Amino acid sequence: MLVALLDAPGKPILQYGHADNVKYIRFSEDGRLIASAGQDGMVRVWDIEAGRELSRFAYKDQVLALRFSPDGNRVTAIARNGQVGIWPIAYDDPATEACRGLKRNLTPEEWHQYLSSQSYRKTCTTAQP
Repeated sequence: MLVALLDAPGKPILQYGHADNVKYIRFSEDGRLIASAGQDGMVRVWDIEAGRELSRFAYKDQVLALRFSPDGNRVTAIARNGQVGIWPIAYDDPATEACRGLKRNLTPEEWHQYLSSQSYRKTCTTAQP
């Protein structure tokens, strides 16, 4: 559990939700966000005031370091296997971002797993059927 000394010392502000130990945390420069990296290879970004997770990213190995961009819109993570990623904290449209990263449409099964609150649609105009 991540704990911060804000209004109530020792009061938990977030349930971190990692499958294994948290190995690294980093606050954004303005103190509004916190990123956590677990031994499970997951990076999670949290809005402290709202007490909710904003985004998460998966790595195949333990993440060793995190850093927020100066504007607080991206987080950089470096994994033990050398994998480096610069991730936006929020997406305007997750389906469009999936298309940009995968270079193909999500399958109906993938859509249901990650975007179940939205009706399935093809989002990649240049993807192969």
